[in-house]
Formats: sequence, C-alpha cells, structure tokens
Amino acid sequence: MSLSPSGADPDGSLFSYRRGWSAINTLLDKGASLSGGERHCAYLNLGDGTFADVSSAAGIDFPDDGRSLALGDWDCDGDTDLFFTNRTAPRLRFLLNESRGDNRFVAIKLTGTRCNRDAIGARLELAVRDGAEARTSVATVRAGDGFLAQSSKWVHFGLGAATGIEKLTVRWPGGDVEQHPLPEANAFYTLTQGGAPERWTPPGKPKLQPSPFTPPPAEESIRVFMPARVPMPNARWTDLDGAGHDLVGGGGGPRLVNLWAAWCAPCLAELAEWTAAAEQLRALGLDIVALAVDGIDDDGRSTEADARAKIAELGFPFRAGFADEPLLERMEIVADALIDKHNSLPVPTSFLLDAQGEVAAIYKGKVALEQLARDVRALAAPPGDWRFFATPFRGRWIQSPPQASPSELVTNFVTLGDTADAEDYLARWVEARAPTPGRDGQVAEAYYAVAGAYRSAGDLPAAIANYREALKYSPRQPSIHTDLGIALVQTKRPDLAIPHFSSAVASNPNDVDTRRRLVLAMVSARRAADALPHLEALLAGAPDDPTGQLLYAKSLKSHGRAADAVTAYRRALDLQPGWPLAANELAWTLATHPDESVRDGAEALRLAKIADAATGGSEPAVLDTLAAAQAEAGLLDEAKATAARAIELAEAKGQTGLASLLKTRRAAYESGAAFREGTDR
Repeated sequence: MSLSPSGADPDGSLFSYRRGWSAINTLLDKGASLSGGERHCAYLNLGDGTFADVSSAAGIDFPDDGRSLALGDWDCDGDTDLFFTNRTAPRLRFLLNESRGDNRFVAIKLTGTRCNRDAIGARLELAVRDGAEARTSVATVRAGDGFLAQSSKWVHFGLGAATGIEKLTVRWPGGDVEQHPLPEANAFYTLTQGGAPERWTPPGKPKLQPSPFTPPPAEESIRVFMPARVPMPNARWTDLDGAGHDLVGGGGGPRLVNLWAAWCAPCLAELAEWTAAAEQLRALGLDIVALAVDGIDDDGRSTEADARAKIAELGFPFRAGFADEPLLERMEIVADALIDKHNSLPVPTSFLLDAQGEVAAIYKGKVALEQLARDVRALAAPPGDWRFFATPFRGRWIQSPPQASPSELVTNFVTLGDTADAEDYLARWVEARAPTPGRDGQVAEAYYAVAGAYRSAGDLPAAIANYREALKYSPRQPSIHTDLGIALVQTKRPDLAIPHFSSAVASNPNDVDTRRRLVLAMVSARRAADALPHLEALLAGAPDDPTGQLLYAKSLKSHGRAADAVTAYRRALDLQPGWPLAANELAWTLATHPDESVRDGAEALRLAKIADAATGGSEPAVLDTLAAAQAEAGLLDEAKATAARAIELAEAKGQTGLASLLKTRRAAYESGAAFREGTDR
C-alpha cells in the first residue's frame, strides 16, 4: 500500500512512496482488485438508530471493484434508480428500482439566475406533515458524487406516507432565501431563482430493450507489434550440448526467441510449421532460437530429456536449447513493460527482435507463419511507420509517433530487486540511443529510479552517481536535486549538497522540508550566515519551531547580530525548556562573546550547568562551555578543573582538535583570564 508522501522514508525522501504506488499499479496490472473482492453493501435505516444489512435482499451485493454510486430517477416513476461505476468490467451497472408501495415523493430541479445556473451548493428544506407529526427533510445540490460520477440534479425527496407539504425553503448560493408552497406530492417541479415552482410532466416512461450478451470468441494467440522499440535485456541460454549463449547479439539480422514445452501441443505444432518452412524463413534472414522451459517448475509434466527428444523427432533445423529462471524473469519484465495487462507468459510465447536486438513484436500463443513473415519484412520500415503495423486498421494519427522509454523496464528491474541489472540495462539504452542531455525526462526518471534503489539499499556512492546522471537529462527537476542533496548529506558532504537543495528551493519556494534541509546543510558546512533568509522564510510560517529558532540564532550570530541571536536562543529554550543544545549554545555566547553588553556570566553558568546535567557530564564540548562560564563568573579554579576534565574526555574520544583548543583555553584560565570567542571555535 502506498505511504503518505510526507516522511515516506526515514530520511524524508519519497522513494518508498513512489515504490508503494508502483506496487499498487503492479497489482492492478495483474488483474487484482483494489477492494480485495469486497462485495457492495446496502443498509436499511430502521428508524431507531440502527441499520440492517439488506445487501443481498436488495440484489446489489456485487463483487465489482466499485468506484462510485450515482442516483437518479431514470424512468421518472418517483423512486431512485442506481448507477454503479467500476474500475473493471462491467464498467457501468444500471439497477432499475421496481419497488412497489404507497410512499410519496417530490422532485425539484433548480435553475439559478443570480448564482451559478446549475444552482450547485443550493440547500433545499422541505417541511411536510404526516398527521400530527411535522418534519423537515434537507438536501443539497452537488456537483460530483464519488469518483468520476454525477448524480441527477433533480433533488429527490421521499415523503413516506406524509400527505401535506407545508413549504419548500431554498437557500440559493450567494445568500438569497426563498419560500414556496408546493400544491401536491407525487410530482416533479422546476424552480428558477426569483420565480415560482412549475409542475413538470415527464415525457413518458422509457422502455428498456435488453439485448443478448455475446462474449467475444476466445483468442488462441495475441500479437503485439511495437510502435516504439526497446532493447531486449541480455541473458544467457544453454544449447542442447550445454554451451552458453547470449540472448542478444551474435548475429546480424532479426531473431525470434521462442519459449515452448514438450507437453504443449500448440508449441509442437508451431515448431513443426517452422521446420517445414525453414527455407522460407531463412530467406527472410530470420534466426530462430527455440528455448524449452521443461523442468523449470516442479509440476513433473516434462523434463529436459523430453524436450531433447521432441527436437530430435522434429528434425528442428534452427537453434534450440533451454531457458532458465533468470532468462524468463527478464522476458517477463519486457512483456510487463510493453503490455498493460501483466499475465505470466504462456507457452508458446515468442519475441521478435530486430537486427539491433530490440523488441519489435511479442506473440502470446501460436503465431501464423504468414503473419510472422509480414512482421519480419516490416522490421525494415522507418520508425514513423511502425505504428501502422501495430494497429489492426489504418487511419489518420492526431499525434506524433510514440517514443520508447526505458523508465518502465528499469522500474520493473528495480521492483524485483535487480538494481545492478537495471543500471546495466539503462547503460545499454543510453549507449544505443544517445539521448539528448537536458531534454529527456524519461531517461532522467530511469536513472532516478536506479539511484533511489541504491540509496534504499545503503549504497550511497552508486546512488549519488546515478542521481548525477539523472540531472544530465533533467537538470531542473527538484526531486532529483533534493534526493541527491540528501545522499550527499548522508555521506558527510553538506557543502556539496547546498547547491542541490538551493536549486530545489528555487524551483519550489513553498517546499518547507527542502528549505529546512538547505538550512541544516549550510549550518553543517559552517555557512550559517547564508542560511539567514531561508530561516526567516521558515519561521514566518512556523514561528514556534524550536529547531528553527536555534538555527536562526546561529545565523544571526554569524551576521554579527549577537543581541538578536540571544533573543532567538531564549525563544528556542522557551519553546523547548531544558533543551541541552540550546542551553549550551546560549551559555557559550553569554560567557565568551567579545561584546561586554552581551555577556552575562551568572546566566551563562546557570545554563551551562543545565546542559552538563542533561548530558551526564560526558560531553567535552559542553564541559568546555561550562569552564568558559565559570571563568566569566570569576570561578577560575573551577574553570581550570573543568577544562582539565574536558581535555581528558576529548582525548579519550579521539577529538584531538577540540582537545588542542581546550588546552589553549585552560592556559588562559591559569593566567587569570576568561576566554573570549574568536576564530578558533
């Protein structure tokens, strides 16, 4: 199931979100149901606060993959008929309401004059009386009901046994309110804004003439000729002598790769036809490779020995051998990318490859010899004409010929976890086609998918390399820049991530998450001053974000605005009391800033003790702040002791740079001077 776009991955990227949608679409391509086969439901209001399930009794408990329910009195007999729309066949169901009874109704059609003509948004209140009981029914005119459905704009009120209609109140869009009497029930009325209700007479009850349903005859074979070709992924097959061969390459003409089995009668008939027509097929320059799938599964119907015997019995004059699971997997990847309905490949299945090893046609089932010959001859047609061979009839095209894309194939590889194969296939694609840098979003999308898979697997160098390749073909795509920036930050290179986050923010200034990443990268790269305008933009929308306030303080301080920085630090602590990071940063500023008006030794000491207690006295940097605060407060002996403890901890943790700075500061305390912040921190 697809995840929420926000925070789909631990690092905040959207790769898992996109893979989630890919998984959903894969299920749908395989004929699965989004509703899980759940049947339609209908509930009857019993009037006492409970409902009864009448789905079966009402005859609507269909197992359809439903999307919407639209209502309307189609035959104008006073009851509501139902229209169901479904994702799969039947795409539309119409249920005619033939219920009988003495219940009454009123139907009203509004027309706006001072509001929208369809009166969308109008609220109707119908006050009726049933003996001594008065009640009001309410309805609203809507545009759209569910997914891609629209109910009738006739507003239908079921009155039950009520006989008296007291008044109709219409609250029109824009604020106008009108009240009207309705002379009688069991009637249709039209009402124009500013006018009076008028009785409308239906033109007569339409008659339904059912027609017999004749399903199309089952097809024994399916031919799919490609209007745009893609390279066949390479794989290895084994000949009858046990030698290995590449599926692609090794020849100079077209090749037909056929999957068959010894138990499959149509397969054997097809191989026999090709054997008899060997001279004709060779004259076309066609190389046939018949690959048996016997023995791959465990059904025990046939073995490799059975396949060998059949080839020998036929005297098959072309190359023959055996497929394995990796080869079948690659052929399924191609078929799923090129054919929208994803079913397992049957036997026989054949792939017609052109001289460059690209897929020109797929045949599921036995292919007629004459059709195969026509398709082989069509391989030489210019690319603009391929679409004419892909359709069963000729016509006038209203758009340019389709362009092949590596994206679907690469995504299929990635979905199966074959990231390295996806990368190899994409490299072959680019080498063969030389796509235009800067203007090929499909290639960029493919590289992006490969990069995301590598990053998900923890291979950040490979991910970064593929993100950079993606940017060659789509240099302004914000998502690529963002995810590349994230990967660079993960490899401790925030300085290199900054231009990519900046590019993404420039393309989408409202992307708060990426702007926050940009700020963090700038702070990590010691460019806090550059982050100031971005922090101001973030805090304008989220002034109560403590992290934002802390980063804002650091940036203000880098700009020489120490007093403003102190205010921001205090704001961060107000929002998150006792936060050791903010307490330590503020204490350092109050203890060491060169401007006397900023320093406050007593407050610095209080805050430094809070940070030290929160970190358990185990952080050398926090102890460094505590020593500086003690010195500023005149407690030089305590400052020397704290600095000595900080040096010991820093050296134990391998923080040699900090240990060196601490020794310099301890020397200052020993000379009787407090430390003043300079260029060494």
